[in-house]
Amino acid sequence: MVEKTGVSFPVLIDDKSVGREIYKIRGTPTTYMINREGLIVFKHLGYAPEMDEMMEREVRSLLGGPA
Repeated sequence: MVEKTGVSFPVLIDDKSVGREIYKIRGTPTTYMINREGLIVFKHLGYAPEMDEMMEREVRSLLGGPA
């Protein structure tokens, strides 16, 4: 998926289930959006195509652009 879409942000692949055990991740994909101060400001569990616009607005708001 990462290669197909050409994303330019870090993507964690947790093949040893470290996140599930330590961070209590309950499903995949789990998406965290972290602001410049290092705080998690948005979290999404799972994915559906209708989430694309919402997540784009969230990214734009984090980058200081129009939401």
